Amino acid sequence: MSGTRIISADCHVNEPPSVFENVPAKLRDRTPRMMRAADGGDGWSFDGQAPKRTYGVEAMAGRAKDEHRKSGLTFEEILPGNYDGAAHVQDMDVDGVDVSIVYPAQAIFIYVEPDRELALACLRAYNDWILGDFQAANPRRIVGLTIDAETLHDIRSVRARAMRGPKRYAELVEIYEELEHAEAIHRRLGCPVLEVSGQAIEETAHRIIRLVEQRKLEAPAASA
Repeated sequence: MSGTRIISADCHVNEPPSVFENVPAKLRDRTPRMMRAADGGDGWSFDGQAPKRTYGVEAMAGRAKDEHRKSGLTFEEILPGNYDGAAHVQDMDVDGVDVSIVYPAQAIFIYVEPDRELALACLRAYNDWILGDFQAANPRRIVGLTIDAETLHDIRSVRARAMRGPKRYAELVEIYEELEHAEAIHRRLGCPVLEVSGQAIEETAHRIIRLVEQRKLEAPAASA
């Protein structure tokens, strides 16, 4: 199986307490916060009240099954591979994983925040952290994915109607702002970017695998 390439397609990072610190000062006192809960564990609060749940099943990466806990962990107790890019890459190497596709654990709930100025600021802060900090630990293993604005608009319009979510989520103006922000980060990192409009997951995965193989071939020449 030496030619096999392994893609972990559903990894969720656990954002650090500082992830939303870079929002504009006027919004900072309303950002989500990590707080201690009644069970002694840490969790995220989106309304200033005690967290509804604390770290547990979503932060078991690197732990043996007999160490698994449903909840009650503090942030300090979860292993670094959950939130530190360099440690995550080390975990990938231990597991024989070539590509890790990561998703937010808590930042995703910002999508339903009714204050769209706050929501957009928090999402930008998350993007800055995930791309500029977590993934920048090993830029050679970053692949940016982008999509045509009109295609994304069609997808979000359907979702917004189904979920009855905020209308601005599907507005082209906001979509263009998000894509421009992502493009700026990609340029700063110098990572390759794949345009995936109209492509199936399998097609995108195949392109990523080819890119990973190409970069592995280039690595010895670059270090010589």
